[in-house]
Amino acid sequence: MVWKVLCITFLMSGFQLGLSAPVYFNKRLEEADQIALESTGLLLPLDPVVRRIMRDLKSIRDGYPEINDVIHTKKWVPGEVILPKGVSEDQIYEIEDSGLFAPLQEVKSYRSGSLLVFSKPYNSERLAERIYEKFGIRAEPNTNDSSTSNGYISYNPTDETYSIEKKPVTHRFAGFRTKYSWEFSVKNGKVKQLRSTKPGFEFTT
Repeated sequence: MVWKVLCITFLMSGFQLGLSAPVYFNKRLEEADQIALESTGLLLPLDPVVRRIMRDLKSIRDGYPEINDVIHTKKWVPGEVILPKGVSEDQIYEIEDSGLFAPLQEVKSYRSGSLLVFSKPYNSERLAERIYEKFGIRAEPNTNDSSTSNGYISYNPTDETYSIEKKPVTHRFAGFRTKYSWEFSVKNGKVKQLRSTKPGFEFTT
């Protein structure tokens, strides 16, 4: 009887892990995608770079638990650009029918313009540039990111270094903000802390 209970408990715990693990993995993959796009400036993230960033950040977070809760804040939403007011439906169809980009997943119209959502996670800055070069339409990256985040992570592929910064915590009545930042290098799987300012204080007015 005890053996049966242990087996059922093990299976249930494995099932729960099976549900939660992909969610955790997808969040880390999405974060690595974004960091790769912002750091390399390419239109689409390169898979080896994304995997490298995921692997390195895991090593950093394993060695420095205080960084576990730092999640990168997106500069813009990947694959989304805003077209100015006055761009017609025909012009939007021309962009989609050109074959230069992946199909549009969604088009939202507002008084101030149109939001294009592509079915691939493009670098929105490069995407806006390409649209202007090919069609003469001044698009802008969609910076309205609704995801929760509390810091910034950048990767320097030349130096193989990472800069990590927590969003400052403002102490309104004391008149200052607490700042935390780190810099690491990761080579051959080995993590080295290059710089740390924790906490740093910045007085506010």
